[in-house]
Amino acid sequence: MVRSDFGKYFRRTPDGSSYDLVERTLEPAMFVLGVLFIPVVLGPWLADMSDESKAAFEALGWAIWLAFVVEYGWRFYLAPRRVQMGRNHKLDLVIILFPLLRPLRVVRVVRLVTAASGMGRAVAAGRRIGARPGFQPFFMTVAMLMIVGIAGLSMLTASIAALFVQEDDEPGIDELRAQLDRIEALLAAQR
Repeated sequence: MVRSDFGKYFRRTPDGSSYDLVERTLEPAMFVLGVLFIPVVLGPWLADMSDESKAAFEALGWAIWLAFVVEYGWRFYLAPRRVQMGRNHKLDLVIILFPLLRPLRVVRVVRLVTAASGMGRAVAAGRRIGARPGFQPFFMTVAMLMIVGIAGLSMLTASIAALFVQEDDEPGIDELRAQLDRIEALLAAQR
């Protein structure tokens, strides 16, 4: 029974039910990869990194790109109307094709376009996820909770920073020494 359930992810159906199932199942993961893809692609370009870090970012970028290729190919195979799927998912195709243009020495433009297309992919996935029933109240609750948490943490951090930065009204060491000298002088005069 498990094998037949698993098979529905690979069996092409005329009504597109397997396509819809794969799209719904992979959408959260592809959303996360789309968001992660942006700093991975732009990181080496914007930050001064060691060669090892650049190589790691490059490898991670290619791995995420490969995940996009596999996901697009899988959905294309399952799509009941492939031409329509290609038309409706042009942005996904752009993400897949742009890295192939890297040897043309327009790397900076390609990286910006690739990052922008990754962001577009993340936004589109976010819209599809947000359109699901019951997600909007959940999202709003999580968003208000995040905002309150971030605001609370910011206030705590600001208070602690203010303690370090604020000037003390208490006298400094030089002033304390001067006071001690005066007290000693008064005590010596009283003897």
